[in-house]
Amino acid sequence: MLFSGAVGSFCGGYLNDWLVRLTGERKWSRRMLAAPALASAAVGMVLSIQLDDPWPAALCAAWACLAIHLSLPSGWSVVAEISGPHTGAIWGLLNAMGVVGAYLSPIFMGAVVDHFKGLGHVGRAQWDPAYYVYAGLLLIGAVAWLFVNPEKSIALRKEEPCGSQ
Repeated sequence: MLFSGAVGSFCGGYLNDWLVRLTGERKWSRRMLAAPALASAAVGMVLSIQLDDPWPAALCAAWACLAIHLSLPSGWSVVAEISGPHTGAIWGLLNAMGVVGAYLSPIFMGAVVDHFKGLGHVGRAQWDPAYYVYAGLLLIGAVAWLFVNPEKSIALRKEEPCGSQ
């Protein structure tokens, strides 16, 4: 899994740059990479829990990891493009948000597993439902990418005083 994530990040950077050069614009180039990558990661995650044979299931899970990481360079590029002079603050905010998700994810997983165990489920029947939630979140992320605009800065223009409309 870690290897597929590394491959995804590496290839995502090249694909990200290649799409911008190919299309000549950033907005749809970023969207064309990130949205399908996250959607295919959701599909890979769902397939990985549907398959009983461990090798195909592991390959689907590895694809999900690769595809998630394939979208990361688009996100990094967008942050660099929209944050203006506030790049450090925006990176810090995004990193903090990621830490919250990383902290809550194992708590959520444990709660789901315990809940389904309490209902009498054993083995995969305890674990699989949480992965459907994660796949759903990936699909929400894919749809959200369709609205990302790296051409619109979040920084105030010099002529706009803070708090003006």
